[in-house]
Amino acid sequence: MFTWDITKLAGPVKGCYYDAYVMIDIYSRYIVGAHVHAHETDQLAEEMMRQIFNIHGVPAVVHADRDTSMTSKTRPCSTACTSPGPIPDPRSAS
Repeated sequence: MFTWDITKLAGPVKGCYYDAYVMIDIYSRYIVGAHVHAHETDQLAEEMMRQIFNIHGVPAVVHADRDTSMTSKTRPCSTACTSPGPIPDPRSAS
C-alpha cells in the first residue's frame, strides 16, 4: 500500500515555493518516489505515479488524504492501477 502527497518547499527567494510530490510505502516507510516541480498539475502527479509503478509495480491500494489536489479531478492513478502490465511512458509514444 502506497500513499502520496504534495507539499510546498521554500525556494531561494521569499515567496517562491516548489511543489514536492512524494510517494511512500506505508508499511516500510520507504520513499518509493519523489519529484520537485515549480508548479502543481495532475499531469506531473500522473507522470510520477507511472514512473514509480513501472519500477515498483502497481500496489493494491494508493492512499491520498483527499486534499483538493487529489479530489479536484479524476485521480491520476485510477487508470494506471487498472492497466495490466507496465505503464507506457507518454514521451515515448509516436
